[in-house]
Amino acid sequence: KADKQDSALLIARKMNQLALNEQTDTSYWYALSMRYIGNPHETWGNFDSTKYFWKLSVDLFEKYHPESPDYAASINNLGILYKEMGEYNAAEPILKEALAIRKNALGEDHPDYARSLNNLGYLFSLQGKYDSSLVLLKKAIDILLTQGKDSALLIDEFHSLAFVFNKSGNYLNAEEYYLK
Repeated sequence: KADKQDSALLIARKMNQLALNEQTDTSYWYALSMRYIGNPHETWGNFDSTKYFWKLSVDLFEKYHPESPDYAASINNLGILYKEMGEYNAAEPILKEALAIRKNALGEDHPDYARSLNNLGYLFSLQGKYDSSLVLLKKAIDILLTQGKDSALLIDEFHSLAFVFNKSGNYLNAEEYYLK
């Protein structure tokens, strides 16, 4: 796995240099390369480096490419990182922004929008906001079921919903969704 991450970092750095040489530091590809440079650092658990590169990516997308779905993905990743670091108050507004951008850019029936609902809903469950969490997670499941998605995304949604039911003491519903 380390070799794959080393390769990913090398490719991201080449992408970064190409974007600078062929375009500018305001280009879409330069902003995206910053996120890609941060990805291996996240895998390695180097959260400070990850945060640096992902925040830089977010800032570049926000300034130069605010309508891009990759802007929403960069924001979403940063919000998840804050959540993983236990910085829930920092994660919440970022995940809400990612949700709003995906809603506007992709629409409310897109799987990435459902994923953003899941991410925010899961954060709410960690904050003890179970009612708000359940609303978002159920909406995410409805979107995926309406589209006929029976993928890993749907399994994640079921697991998140089961987790919230379990944390809120609703063990029968938790069991039902864990078994799905």
